[in-house]
Amino acid sequence: MPIFEFKCNACGRRFSALIGVIAEPKPPACPRCGGTELTRLVSRFSRVRSEDDALESLCDAFAQGREIKVGIRGLCADLAERRDTAPDHTVFVQTGPGYYCTGRRLFSAGTQPVVRVRPGIPMRYVSRGWDYGWLMPRSDGLIAGWICDPYTLRFRKTQRRYAIRWFVR
Repeated sequence: MPIFEFKCNACGRRFSALIGVIAEPKPPACPRCGGTELTRLVSRFSRVRSEDDALESLCDAFAQGREIKVGIRGLCADLAERRDTAPDHTVFVQTGPGYYCTGRRLFSAGTQPVVRVRPGIPMRYVSRGWDYGWLMPRSDGLIAGWICDPYTLRFRKTQRRYAIRWFVR
């Protein structure tokens, strides 16, 4: 049975309805006001993709030379005074060179240099509240980093899992 989207002409509510495929299907009614004067809308749809499909699309986009960015949730939380009070945030980073490891089925990409700043609302500059470095996000959520303390110019390696979204343009 197909799902159709409707807009109620009486109250303006948008809703979806499961419509049976029979000779005389019962017309749907608005769940808010019960109205039956409806406008059928062009449905938007989404496709559930497997992890393999998404990874294949990402690799294809990279092979075509398309621009790839990553959104990394909570990347700067470790700079907060207390990690548990850091505001929820996502940092968007442009990627550069990348590769696909066929044996492990992982896509990895290097990033442009990233400046990380202590998260806060409002965001303020705080001495010792920032650093910079390079990241290597992977499609399994692991991010390896080469982070520099700007005051000592000492580098440290980091490795941690984050929620990551990949964007292709």
